[in-house]
Amino acid sequence: MGEKKGFFSKLVSGLTKTRNNIVAGIDNIFSGFSSIDEDFYEELEEILIMADLGIATTTNVIENLRQKVKEQKIKEPSACKELLIESLK
Repeated sequence: MGEKKGFFSKLVSGLTKTRNNIVAGIDNIFSGFSSIDEDFYEELEEILIMADLGIATTTNVIENLRQKVKEQKIKEPSACKELLIESLK
């Protein structure tokens, strides 16, 4: 029984670390870029794929984000964070 608890404890710990790394990566993208350009989208796409969203879902999220950024004439990466959150819901 102790072996199962150890396994699940390690699994939860590993998943928590993964989630924290993904959140930190997304935060770094929004604070580390001064403009929304192709590099910004590529970095964001890489983080979303690493988050195991899958290629198709990530592509849809990025395309949706690009469209909304263009429509709303958003220039600052920090300003499109809410758009990303909405796209992921």
